[in-house]
Amino acid sequence: MGELLLPINQTFAKMLDDTSQCYKFYWLEAITHLILSDDREYSFDEIIDEMIVNAWYTVTMYHLHLETYQNKQKVQSSWLEVIINKITENSVIEPGASREDIIKAIKENNKIIKDDKDALAVYVPYRLLSSFIPEMKGESLVWKNTTNFINYIKEKNKEVPLFYTINPGKGLQKSISINPYWREYVLTNYPIVIGWIKYKKITYIQARNPGVPGIANKLDLFVGKRDLEDVKKLWKYVSKKYKITDVYTGNEIDFGKTHIDHFIPWSYVSCDELWNLIPVDGAVNESKSNSLPSWDDYFPRFATNQYFLYRAIYDSEQGMKLFNQCKRANLFSLWANELLYVDGKTEEEFKSTLENNMKPVYMSAFIQGYEIWKYEQDGQLL
Repeated sequence: MGELLLPINQTFAKMLDDTSQCYKFYWLEAITHLILSDDREYSFDEIIDEMIVNAWYTVTMYHLHLETYQNKQKVQSSWLEVIINKITENSVIEPGASREDIIKAIKENNKIIKDDKDALAVYVPYRLLSSFIPEMKGESLVWKNTTNFINYIKEKNKEVPLFYTINPGKGLQKSISINPYWREYVLTNYPIVIGWIKYKKITYIQARNPGVPGIANKLDLFVGKRDLEDVKKLWKYVSKKYKITDVYTGNEIDFGKTHIDHFIPWSYVSCDELWNLIPVDGAVNESKSNSLPSWDDYFPRFATNQYFLYRAIYDSEQGMKLFNQCKRANLFSLWANELLYVDGKTEEEFKSTLENNMKPVYMSAFIQGYEIWKYEQDGQLL
């Protein structure tokens, strides 16, 4: 097949231009994933299921919004968010669930979310072809009648190779057929195509979640293993010089049962920066999970422990050596390098710098929907 026959720059490359809603990104991404699996027709229903899976972690784990804004005012929630929220409300399923569990939950809730899926299918499958069919622009009536437009698409495909055509059917059982030339193009250039879609999606989502860090890391479930061993070694050294108490329980730290915890959840900050890491009881950390610890209850103790770490760094060559080992993977923030971990600060100055830079991040996470958590032991809040 001849790739040169395809009007790539004039059509395909413009599919995600002028996008005011998130659906085009997820619809095209879903189709691109399905193309990898096999060569067949894909129903609207299964494409939308794939869209839900692709948006799942962004909405449930990272609390990002896929909403439409007009003049900086929220005018409606994304149908994908609505669908995902209905599934989580009616299923026992974790934000970090596997793909198989998400698909299962979708099937179990199909009756509840059918109307929302129908709403998604009204425009998106057709609108994505607008770069191939210029007469669709604006308020054109060309595509308003579904049956007529499906026929129009097939005729148009004879003039210019469309990315796909739409097959008749009832509701979500309508399907698409990928043009074989475009299938070959996607399969040959998959890393480039999927990277382009994600770049466009990141730009869109960042604009609707201003100030949220690490958007690029919040499109998929993070499954890699992060290396916090150097951080743990540094904290063990600090504990030999100062009495380090658990931020949440007040008990002395037992490094045999300790986890390194992100005070502000990793799912929000998307990094392992030293200023946000603290040793805590492993069982308590699992209870905290992906929540925000109560600032008023726990930040004072957190800040004191961080100050002990700061003092240990400058107390000896060993402390500085361990700190420098952490800097390679756990200290990138300009403010932390230039304002926080610099010698000569009083305890008050250190804690003030830490709070002034951490609290805006904490409050931003709260605004995004992260729940506030307090530790309970035997029914008592600690």
